[in-house]
Amino acid sequence: MKKFKFLSLPLTIKTLDITADSSQKLNSKDNVFIKSEYPDEIYAYGILPDTTDFYKIIWLQPAEIEVPVLTTFSKTGKKISEKYLGVGGCGSDCGFSCAEFITISQDLTIFSRDSITSSDCDTAGNLKPNTTKKYIRFENGSVLKNGKIKMSKISEKPI
Repeated sequence: MKKFKFLSLPLTIKTLDITADSSQKLNSKDNVFIKSEYPDEIYAYGILPDTTDFYKIIWLQPAEIEVPVLTTFSKTGKKISEKYLGVGGCGSDCGFSCAEFITISQDLTIFSRDSITSSDCDTAGNLKPNTTKKYIRFENGSVLKNGKIKMSKISEKPI
């Protein structure tokens, strides 16, 4: 828990701005309660306020970018719930750009959204004309009073 900094609410996370540094890296002793496909490559991000009933931690799962994951634990260390907070597929593919934001409000409601622009590319990596699409992906939810994390299905909407 000492590697997790205390966060303030409301909290906005811009996933493309996340940088994991070695001071936040969790080792096998740290992550007894966190299960990841990449146990040697996970990082502490922070702990949400009000730890009266249970802990709410955000840790980073490795991918093309660091993906924030919210996990809740009882005071005895039993995992209650876990949810990836990202909704996009941010990366560096040809013809793809995104701007993903995750907001957690004072009342522990969560809104994740990603503004995406995508275009088809040819085999040489050039954008194909008239293939550009702009849309948002989003979901919302909350941390319930019992520590469970409830999220809607991810939706898409053209913009």
